[in-house]
Order: sequence, then C-alpha cells, then structure tokens
Amino acid sequence: MQKRKLLTICLAVGICVPTIILTCRNIGVNISESVPFRVYSIDKKDKYFSCGSYVLFYLKKDPLNILPDKVKLVKRIACAPGMSLSSSKEEFTCDGKLIAVRRDKANMKFSFNGPVPKGMYFMSGDHFRSYDSRIWGFLNEKDIIAVVHPIF
Repeated sequence: MQKRKLLTICLAVGICVPTIILTCRNIGVNISESVPFRVYSIDKKDKYFSCGSYVLFYLKKDPLNILPDKVKLVKRIACAPGMSLSSSKEEFTCDGKLIAVRRDKANMKFSFNGPVPKGMYFMSGDHFRSYDSRIWGFLNEKDIIAVVHPIF
C-alpha cells in the first residue's frame, strides 16, 4: 500500500514539475534568505506591479559597494507610488502598516516621509537582514525586469 502511494506521488511530481518548467518560459533560482522561496517563474509580460508583488530587477547603484554593478535581485514591493511611506529611527510604514524595521542603523540610512513618487517603489525582503530599500532607497520602475511567481 505504501509503495503504491509513493509511486503515485513520484508520478505526480514527475508530470507536474516538467509541466511547470515547460509552461513557465523562464525559471529563476534564489540563493539568499531574502525571500521565502527558492524557485520561481519569471513573467516578463506581466507589467502590473502592486504592493505585495515579487519582482526581478536590476540594482544599478549599491551604496555599500557589496554587490556587483547591475546585479539582478528579487524583492517584494512593500510600498507603491502614491502610497504614504513614513520612516523613523526604528521602522518604515506604508499607509500606516509596518513594512520594515531598521535593524542596522549604520547602513540603513534611507529616510523618507510622504507619498511614494510616481514610477518609484520601496522594496523589501522578507528576512530581517535583507539588502533592500532600507539601504539603497527607492527602486525606479524602469529597472524592473519582470514579475516573479514563487514555485517552491
């Protein structure tokens, strides 16, 4: 009985995984702890970015010079154009909702209070040590490559 269940599971995985890979033209692999998934599909046709969407983008300028120029990153949109971003010594809020905590005050120097400018996004990773907008500020919409959809 257990062998039959195992065979059924293996068959389902064997059918589903190749189907997902063939259906999604591009697959990405995340190696950081910044987002809660490792494998994702890349959808370059989806141009609708909203708060909560995960996107793949180029980080053109790294203020701490840790990453190479024009590195590709995946982060979550935490605050979108027109929404109210507020920063304090301790935290960031978007429309009054806590979106990030300023853990490393020496490097997390970005500060802003007001509506997010048109075409700009405040990006956040889901890990408390994420390298995100708390450090490098707003992301320009022009630097977004694609929306990504977690697979696992």
